[in-house]
Amino acid sequence: MRQKPHFFNFIKNVPLLPLLIFVDPAYQYIVYEFLPGATTYSRKNKRDMLNLVVKNLINHYQSVASTNGWGWKDDLSVSWQDFLLKGILESETTLEEHLDIEDMKLVQRLAESSNRIPSKGPFLLHGDCGVHNFVFKGGSLSGVIDPTPVLGEPLYDLLYAFCSITE
Repeated sequence: MRQKPHFFNFIKNVPLLPLLIFVDPAYQYIVYEFLPGATTYSRKNKRDMLNLVVKNLINHYQSVASTNGWGWKDDLSVSWQDFLLKGILESETTLEEHLDIEDMKLVQRLAESSNRIPSKGPFLLHGDCGVHNFVFKGGSLSGVIDPTPVLGEPLYDLLYAFCSITE
């Protein structure tokens, strides 16, 4: 049997991620346990929910020692900044109807900024940490589903969660 990629070993120890049941030998899909609850967010307690995301997901992220780049595992970029800028360019047409031109320029300047303190290498991230992938039970966050692994900085997932949650 082939050894599981790092992500599948990592997923076992993270409180908000469901237990892994099966990994396709070609790594095209995974099967994980069903998490009871709903993906409907009641639009309250953003701070509390983000605290749970940090404590029970992001704080468990692990750095990846051997990698050939940053970003999507099947389309690595040479740097984290390159991955972010590529993503901005790809999403410009979608974002232009939600952000004005000044906000778009701000996003690009932030990605290009040399003032950011980079991490000591890429971490393995959930990669799709938006509220649409959060499972709630009894009004509380109980799980995060549908990972799309990204090699990057943990702040990426926190900002993704923050921006996807409206109050």
